[in-house]
Amino acid sequence: MKCAACYEENPPWQAVCSRCGQHTRALQLCPSGHLLPPGVEDCPVCPSMWPDPGPFKGAPILRGIAWVESGHLRDEEIDGTLPVLELRDNPTPFALSVEGSASARRLREDLGKAAVQILVRPDGIRYCLGANYRGGDTPSFVPIEGERVRVGNMTLRVAEFEVPGWVRQEFGTR
Repeated sequence: MKCAACYEENPPWQAVCSRCGQHTRALQLCPSGHLLPPGVEDCPVCPSMWPDPGPFKGAPILRGIAWVESGHLRDEEIDGTLPVLELRDNPTPFALSVEGSASARRLREDLGKAAVQILVRPDGIRYCLGANYRGGDTPSFVPIEGERVRVGNMTLRVAEFEVPGWVRQEFGTR
């Protein structure tokens, strides 16, 4: 590993640079033992820790909203907080990470860092918890029961909208 201070090449297992004595970056391994790039939590070699959302194509119909009952909802691309997250049909799930005890952030990159993913499709709004929150369960998208999802110390509230009849006829959706 290259030392960040003097750029000396050190063996990967060495924690201190042999030239200047500075600490080198520790290696991170996935549970299967693959070397992870710096800052990456979802192993690019192993199968994803998230279930496959399945193929989708269609109109991005607004099906509901989600908000944090207490705390703040943020977005990677927006400075400040969001009052709600519009839940529209989307090829990929909406990914949220937990920040502290009462804050969530929408992720648009590196979805492996998500605490929960919300899948919006014509057959309903479902969610899947990240490995740190679901325990040893097999990952799967399940319906949101009681319109709430609890992730750590935070509760997300979801309101699902009834899609108008003309939209169902036009796009052949539920």
